[in-house]
Amino acid sequence: MKTLKDLEKTFKGLARFMQEFNVDFDEAVKTLRKEYVLENYKHNKTITRTALKTGIDRRTVSAIIKDKPQYKKNSSIFTLINNIKLQCEKYSTKVINKRGENSIESIIKKVAYGATTLNSVIKELSALGCIKDLGDKIEYITNTITNIPNSSQTMQIYSNHIDHFTNTVLWNINCPQREQRDYEYSIFTTRVDPDSLNELHRKTRQILENTKNQLKKEFEHYYQDVESGTFKKYGISLMQFNLNHKKEEDQ
Repeated sequence: MKTLKDLEKTFKGLARFMQEFNVDFDEAVKTLRKEYVLENYKHNKTITRTALKTGIDRRTVSAIIKDKPQYKKNSSIFTLINNIKLQCEKYSTKVINKRGENSIESIIKKVAYGATTLNSVIKELSALGCIKDLGDKIEYITNTITNIPNSSQTMQIYSNHIDHFTNTVLWNINCPQREQRDYEYSIFTTRVDPDSLNELHRKTRQILENTKNQLKKEFEHYYQDVESGTFKKYGISLMQFNLNHKKEEDQ
């Protein structure tokens, strides 16, 4: 079995992305397992061989292949905010006591007893923009857990980038003819003084902008008079990366 150490940055990056967008961990793991099983099933053809190759229980493999729903354990934070919403709707109010009868504390005891604390829940839901802390009470705002505008669009773009890059890497390692491989190259350095990075960043961005415009014109020369989506996707991604970026809390 190959070590996962070489993929550590992949998992670290995905973990950061999931944290930023408040992606439910259990649902993400279930989805990964489903896609892993289906990908292996394409090559192994039988449930028994797929279970053997993946190391996943044969009953689970069979359920995934037959498109049966997997058991999902809801995240505590999702369950809590949805119960807060239901209580607000039941009593036609948006303000709930933190402690006492029909309070945040009573909801925690019902759905997450012993798993968390009142203060932790208040701080987390406040940070997510789901509630407003009013001292002895809270005001319900929303059960949509994201602070990022256009989060769905951003996640789709991220997912497409990963899919495109994966296809390129796998095609290239399996393609013996070098001239038929897709272009794949990264330029990076550790020899630029941080004081010069802004200038390099600006110049690099301008070069990429010019390249983008040139490529768009080149692509247009090959367009056919057909509807969008007629043929399979072909394209290029241009992206800078800067590991010197730091969030305020890291500084």
